[in-house]
Amino acid sequence: MFSAIAKGITLISKSKTYKKLIKIGCVMLLGLFMVLIAVVGFLGSKMFGSLEESKKHAIEDLQYSNVCFDESVGKTDKNGMALFNENAKGGILEGKAELVTKIAKKNKIPSSLFMAIIASESNWGKTANATVNKNPLSLMGAGPLRSFPTIEEGLNAGAKNLFDLYISQGLDTPEKIGPKYAPVGATNDPTNLNSNWVTNVEKIQRSLSSTDNKDKDKDKNKKDKKKDKKEEDSCGAIEMSGDTAKFAISIAYPRDQHAKANVSGNPYGTNVAPKKYLQAKQNAMKLGTSPEGMPSLFASCDRFVATVIINTTDRNFPWGSTTEQQNYLSKSPKWKQYTKKSEAQPGDVWVTKQNGHVILYAGKYQGIDTIVHASYLEFVGRVDNASYLNENMIDLGSREYYGYHYIGKKEKKDEK
Repeated sequence: MFSAIAKGITLISKSKTYKKLIKIGCVMLLGLFMVLIAVVGFLGSKMFGSLEESKKHAIEDLQYSNVCFDESVGKTDKNGMALFNENAKGGILEGKAELVTKIAKKNKIPSSLFMAIIASESNWGKTANATVNKNPLSLMGAGPLRSFPTIEEGLNAGAKNLFDLYISQGLDTPEKIGPKYAPVGATNDPTNLNSNWVTNVEKIQRSLSSTDNKDKDKDKNKKDKKKDKKEEDSCGAIEMSGDTAKFAISIAYPRDQHAKANVSGNPYGTNVAPKKYLQAKQNAMKLGTSPEGMPSLFASCDRFVATVIINTTDRNFPWGSTTEQQNYLSKSPKWKQYTKKSEAQPGDVWVTKQNGHVILYAGKYQGIDTIVHASYLEFVGRVDNASYLNENMIDLGSREYYGYHYIGKKEKKDEK
């Protein structure tokens, strides 16, 4: 019996059918092996790609790890979010306050600042750049206004742009962002809307800012009262007849107290001006040779500079507009004009060539190139950085300045 079975197996193995089955089996095994190799290779590439992506994000996080972001600064509370949603009704951003704040937080942007720029650029999400282009922050790029598939993608792109080109470079307030984001005189702004950009964004941001933050500011202000005198005299014991730059700093709010300088209630800034600024202007009105038509105006660049210069340098300096001051400086033999920033000296006056802005240059203060200035109906005197003017005396908004250095004889202070 067993011999018969063995004989049968031998006959089958010699048959053509058996040989075909062997070939098919080999081909199938080889195919399966190739598939396994492909799968392993694909998984390996994905794993390597994920590692490379993680490495890329780690590098980006390290790159921006030195950027200060305090979530309590510019935070929007429930009232602010409700105000945003109320104003956004009927537009593409209706009910999206929470989404906007999440995107702001993810990109390390104060939510009230992000919301304020969106509101200013798109009328709370109701203009065509938001409803049609899904681009509520008006990103331009190298060409025309960009378009996005969804409003969320437009918001994310706008937030990334704001952080990469502004926040990460220290441009973290409307005043610092405006000259670059919405420059006055831009070719795509024929109706000069950009001239109001900073003011509009600041007002909207203040209305959206957390009430908790405002309470914290009040508490901080109380704690600061004891050291206010020291901070006003941050260069030492400064008399009104002292050095021009030091005097300017002594009557202005320091860098870390810009919020105190903002106009609140009284548009002329009378109620927020430091006591020394109030006293200095009263004294300058007695010393100056030209009449001051607006004695209660303190939130104005020309009034602040006139107060400083009349007290310390030139009693003939006019109280009027920046145009009047520029005309006076260009014609007076006591002032020498220059057009290079490297020629500047502490106490110099910088004024736009056309009606615009006037600044007091203070030189290096606390290790930083410094200016002291005010802004019309926006803020009273405050200490700020001079970095937004380049060597050719042109700011980020393309405004050109003349610098003026006093070469006349300084007059001693006395009382009229």
